[in-house]
Amino acid sequence: MHADDLGIQGSRPAGPAGPATYFAPPERASLKDLQEQLRLTEVSPIIRALLQAVDGLLVVLNPQRQIVAASDPVILGPGRGSIAATLGVRPGELLRCVRVPEAPNGCGTSRHCAECGAVLAILASQETRQTAVRECLLTVGRNGHTEAHEFRVQASPLTVGRHNLTAVVLRDVSNEKRREALEQVFFHDVLNTIGGLAGWSKLLRALEGERAKDAARRIAALCDRLTQEVQNQRALLQAERGDLAVSLVSTTPAEILETLGTVFAGHEAAADRQLDIAVASPHERIGTDPSLLVRVLTNMVKNALEATPPGSAVRVWYERREGRPGFFVWNAGAMSDGVARRVFQRSFSTKGEKGRGLGTYSMKLFGERYLGGSVSCASDPESGTLFRIILPPASLSAVG
Repeated sequence: MHADDLGIQGSRPAGPAGPATYFAPPERASLKDLQEQLRLTEVSPIIRALLQAVDGLLVVLNPQRQIVAASDPVILGPGRGSIAATLGVRPGELLRCVRVPEAPNGCGTSRHCAECGAVLAILASQETRQTAVRECLLTVGRNGHTEAHEFRVQASPLTVGRHNLTAVVLRDVSNEKRREALEQVFFHDVLNTIGGLAGWSKLLRALEGERAKDAARRIAALCDRLTQEVQNQRALLQAERGDLAVSLVSTTPAEILETLGTVFAGHEAAADRQLDIAVASPHERIGTDPSLLVRVLTNMVKNALEATPPGSAVRVWYERREGRPGFFVWNAGAMSDGVARRVFQRSFSTKGEKGRGLGTYSMKLFGERYLGGSVSCASDPESGTLFRIILPPASLSAVG
C-alpha cells in the first residue's frame, strides 16, 4: 500500500468562495512527506505496539492532522473496511462528521470546529507536546440519517524518528452520557415532581371546599407532568433505537397550538413570563403525528422560556413558508455564536450540568428523522432567537 494509491487531495487556497480555514490550519502534507510518514509508521515497533494495546479507536496523526496509522478500521462502520481507506484523511472525515462538507479544507476548518473537543485536544497536544483530554460531541451522517455520538478524546505527543506525531484515542462514552441524562431526569426532575405531589397530597387532607379542589387540580397537573417526563424519555430511547412508531393523522395547526397552550398552563417554566400563542385558522389542516410534533414544540417553548427573563414574552405561531407548514417559537434573548453552533448536539447544555442537552437534541431527532421536517435555529442580539420546524410539503397533500 502506498500513499499515491490513496487519492489524497491537498488543501485549497483562499479564493472568492471564502477563506481556506475558519479555525485550524488547512494545509496537508505533501505526497512525498506522507509517503515517508506512512513507511515509518508501518515499521515502527512503538506504533505497532500501541495499535495492538489500545482497546478502542486509535489513530496516529501527522502535524497536519492526517491519519498515518490506525487501529482496526472495521469498528468505524461501513465503507471503511480497509486500512487504505483511513490513511491520509483527518479524524472528522473518517468518522463522517456532518460539518466536514461545510469546511473549506475538511476536518478542522469549519466555523463549528472551534467548539470540537477532538480538534481542540489535537491542537493543544501539538502545541504543548503534552497530553490533552477533551470531550467531543460528534454528529455523523450515516445511511441518510444523522447520529449523535460522544467521545472522550485523549491526544498525546509521539516522536518517531524525526517526525513529531500525535496519538489520539477516542473512547465512546455515549452510554455513560445516557446514564448521566437518566440520572438527571429521573433522579432530579421526577423526584422533584414526586415531592410536589406528596406535599399537595398532605395539604389536601386538611383543606375543604375550593381550596381542596385547587389542591386536587395541582396534583392532577403534577401527575400529568410526571407521566409526560416518563413518556418523553421512553420515546427518546425508542427514537434512537429506530423503533419509534409514527402515527400520521389529519389535524389542524390550531389544535396543535391549543394542546401546546394546555401543556404550559401553570408550568413552572412559564412563571412570571408571558406565552403568546397566536391563533391559527381552524380550517387549515396538516397530516402529521400530533404527539411527536407537540413534543418538538414543547421543547422549543421550554427552551425559550428558560432563556427569557421574568416579565418578558415568548411568541409561538404557525404559518406557511414556501408552501410548507411551519411552527415558530421566538424569544428576545440571543445565544452566543458558540452556543448557537452546538445547540442541537446531544448532551450539550448551557447550564453546565451533566446529562442535560437532550431537549434541543430531541427536536432534531423527532422533527427531522420521524416527522420528515427541517428543524433549525437562528439567533442574534438584534432579532432574538427563533426556533422553527418546517414540515414537508407532503404534510399538506396527505390531508384527506
